[in-house]
Amino acid sequence: MINLTLVGQDQVRVRKLAGFRKSHRVPAEDSPRTRAFVHRIAVPDLEADLDHHFAAFRDSLGFRRIELEVSDPADGCASIGTPLFRYQVSIRLFSDDPAWAVREKRLDGFADIAPLLRPDLEHVFPHSFSMVEVIPDEPPAVDELIDTLETRPLPGLKTDYDRTATWVELSSTEPASACLRVQADCIRLQAPTPLPPRFLLQSYLRLQKSIPAVCWMPD
Repeated sequence: MINLTLVGQDQVRVRKLAGFRKSHRVPAEDSPRTRAFVHRIAVPDLEADLDHHFAAFRDSLGFRRIELEVSDPADGCASIGTPLFRYQVSIRLFSDDPAWAVREKRLDGFADIAPLLRPDLEHVFPHSFSMVEVIPDEPPAVDELIDTLETRPLPGLKTDYDRTATWVELSSTEPASACLRVQADCIRLQAPTPLPPRFLLQSYLRLQKSIPAVCWMPD
């Protein structure tokens, strides 16, 4: 099992959630009560998402009913387990602006990267994910990576890091390009727009080859 997750997020107005009624009030604060309210009114949206992906996993990926393990919405989360991966969807209150909710989709539970390279996965997730998260086998030495990048800069990339060298970010000098953040506990690639899984992973693997000092994940 590789510790790799694809993540996609977008925002939706709370009043646009399917369970919102005219008698409801849009939250004005982030509290246990308003978080529970959003979880409750998000249930129809989560159920519709499960229905859509359950059918897509059958029709496009060829899974049988007995191979799909569905977890119905609870506390704002729902999921479908398959023989190749786990799909999760959640809707939660956006704490910075409680009038909005964050919808997040995650794909994880891979034994290797082969399922992510399947072209038919693009039919199910054409533009769902914009981030790759990897928990590396060995924590990367962020300070050594910074020193390496400053000694031998990579063409077309600019480097930023904090004073205590707990993180380093690499971004292209071109606009609208992916940004890589390396920390001791996690490596994240953030694309400017959602991509099909195969193309998002390929962007990550290209950086893996260009920065061999980081232990990214098993080959």
